[in-house]
Amino acid sequence: MSDYSLPSNATPIDIRAAFAMARICQRIDLGPHAEMMGEALRAAERYPCNFAMTEEELAHCPQLFTDEPLLMDAWNEGVEIQRAWLAERNVIMAELEQEEAQAAAEAAYLQHLGTKPMPTGAELLSELLVGELVEVEGHRLILDEDGIWVVNPYGQDAALLPSTANACDNFIWNIRQGVVYGRKPD
Repeated sequence: MSDYSLPSNATPIDIRAAFAMARICQRIDLGPHAEMMGEALRAAERYPCNFAMTEEELAHCPQLFTDEPLLMDAWNEGVEIQRAWLAERNVIMAELEQEEAQAAAEAAYLQHLGTKPMPTGAELLSELLVGELVEVEGHRLILDEDGIWVVNPYGQDAALLPSTANACDNFIWNIRQGVVYGRKPD
């Protein structure tokens, strides 16, 4: 046995069995028991994250870990990592909801004015990623392996942008400021 790694979908019984095997090998000084123990403890720590546990699920430590302080400590560390991830995800989701609400309010306002709303940078990039030709204020944009090609309202190749959300945000900002990409015909 040279590889003591546990799969990412290891269950509490798999982890407890690996932990018990490491303890047995430690007691009889057989083989690399420290590596076996380390892998079992890492698996116990990763368990809450690997199974994307919710806050309610994190409240209950697996019964197979409760009588071993080392497994309990590893589990608790994994719980803290998962809780931090959940908190970060909640902040991101709240920001996305706020951005969507703001975009919806802007769209409603522009619809009230009778104009088509300008896409956000993320919306623009997602439209380009599905292979659509997108037109914004007379500028046509298309994505290929080199980046985002911009053709100005006069039909001239005007710019090659990186295919990132940030580049799309900058493009939209410039268009809102009245920038026309490329040269105007003489």
